[in-house]
Amino acid sequence: MGNYHNDSAANLESQLKHLPAQTGVYFFKDESGQIIYIGKAKSIASRVKSHFARRDRRGQEMIARACQIDFLVLDNETEALVAEQNLIKQHQPRYNVLLKDDHSYPWIALSIDQEYPRLYLTREKHVQGRRYFGPYPSARQAAQLVDLLNRIFLLRSCQGNKPGRHTGSPCLDYHIGRCSAPCFRGGKNKQAYQEDAVAALKCLQGGYQALSRKLQAEMKSAASKQQYERAARYRDLLQDLEKITAHQRVAGLGNRSCDLVACSSNDGDHNIQLWRIRQGILEAKLGFYLQGDNQPEVVSAFLEQYYQDAAMVPAEILVSQDLLDHPLLGEAQSSLNVLRCAAVKLKAPGGGKRGSLWKTAQRNAQLALQRESLDREFKRQRTETELVALKDALGMDHLPARIECYDASHLMGTHTYVSMVVLQDGQPLAEHYRVFKIESQAGSPDDFWSLQNALERRLQRLVLDLSPHDPKWDKSFSQTPDLILVDGGLGQLHAAREALKGWDNISLAALAKKEEEVYLAAIPEPLCLPDDHPGLQVLQRARDEAHRFALKHHRQSRDHQQTRSLLDGLQGIGAARKKMLLEKFGSVQKISKASLSELAEVLPSKLAESVYQQMNNKK
Repeated sequence: MGNYHNDSAANLESQLKHLPAQTGVYFFKDESGQIIYIGKAKSIASRVKSHFARRDRRGQEMIARACQIDFLVLDNETEALVAEQNLIKQHQPRYNVLLKDDHSYPWIALSIDQEYPRLYLTREKHVQGRRYFGPYPSARQAAQLVDLLNRIFLLRSCQGNKPGRHTGSPCLDYHIGRCSAPCFRGGKNKQAYQEDAVAALKCLQGGYQALSRKLQAEMKSAASKQQYERAARYRDLLQDLEKITAHQRVAGLGNRSCDLVACSSNDGDHNIQLWRIRQGILEAKLGFYLQGDNQPEVVSAFLEQYYQDAAMVPAEILVSQDLLDHPLLGEAQSSLNVLRCAAVKLKAPGGGKRGSLWKTAQRNAQLALQRESLDREFKRQRTETELVALKDALGMDHLPARIECYDASHLMGTHTYVSMVVLQDGQPLAEHYRVFKIESQAGSPDDFWSLQNALERRLQRLVLDLSPHDPKWDKSFSQTPDLILVDGGLGQLHAAREALKGWDNISLAALAKKEEEVYLAAIPEPLCLPDDHPGLQVLQRARDEAHRFALKHHRQSRDHQQTRSLLDGLQGIGAARKKMLLEKFGSVQKISKASLSELAEVLPSKLAESVYQQMNNKK
């Protein structure tokens, strides 16, 4: 990996001659070393040079902020494409076009990484080796499809790497005809089960017509053999499949498969509608909001990012005629060819049914962008009203743009922590959340001392004024808060005031939960604001978020402590076997209750016996 650093962004251009003319990935970094842009190129040198020729606002702003260029040379375009998309997801650079959908869309997952695959609905895509299909605009639609495919192919519903119970007997699903029970001898064998899983996978890839023909053939075959109950089952499955797909079928498209991509833009904001057509069925209508300077850049980045994770890349993608001749779309098409391992055509919608459908998608994009613009303006005005009301109520000189809220808590009398959450312009800024661990003092936990200690440590970081290049620099401590809010009453307020001596530019308040009273250092009596006061609602949001964050941290600490206290003390159990036990049983409590035979399913027999004895001795 190469690295060229300059003291000034203006001097970056002088370093261009040192960049390689090879395929790879390049990075622009700012003064703090944070990645602000990631790109890929056949020739790193040529592509980086092109950024200095950009005349759009976003491109010029990026170059002005850049202080460092890194690059990574790779063997081919495929490696560069995969590396670029993975790095963009990991670092979320400020000046890349980032793909964010306007819903948390559900996905259908097939666990082909397991010996006996399972088909299920999920909103997460973090398990490696699994196939994900979607996203689907409707959770109900996706759930119906999962249910239907499980009834057709009788795939297991039980979780875990291996199917079935510990007893070896089949569950209720088998007895009611919902599972082929590969978990016991009388059920389906491994090869036949895996063939069914492959058939389900092909259906999810768009093979609805093939599945329909298969069900019709099975129904006729059963009827000819006078197996009428079996024939009726296939008839019902066929009718359910028709119900799911009939209302989505688009007349005039036949069995064609393609994607429609329409984009509407306004002042750097963009909405993209992607409508997925598989074998004449309008399978999904998806909407995405993006930001970028120009439409060609946004659409090309969208195509590369979306299809990187898509279940399949269609042979045809319809885009606006105005975009087809743009060089960025040509690069996106090359990336899609790599992802599909075959040619992908980017085409204009033209006339006919597909053209009419694309125009409808375009209108949807325009309406969605207008709605987003109105929602954003409404939120901006509401936030401004809330902050102005809070400023007036607390007697501040300026708007509390940055609010930091602190909450002291402890876990069963031990492990005292103070959580810090940040509201920037009235909205949670999760990347600036922090937790202060408080060293235990003699006696019971002291919330007042804990708050004072945490605030003194936080403000000390402002005094140090570290450089962004310093390893100890933390962006969450680099900004001065306008308002510090503590959870509690007069006692917490006085403790915080001790820590804030000499910080007259920072306002201080305490919010007591019982009566929702606001305590201020300058006023002897609490401030009682109406329940519907906009400023009070900001303080309540900050306080509740501090509670939520503290509770989350305590749960993680407790789980870690429980796991460490039981499993780390067992002889013969290292990190790998600990992970195996947790995957098998699901929790430490279930491990402690496991029988010797159940432990022997995961561990060697002698080790299982040793672990069983150790756990029972601890009891």
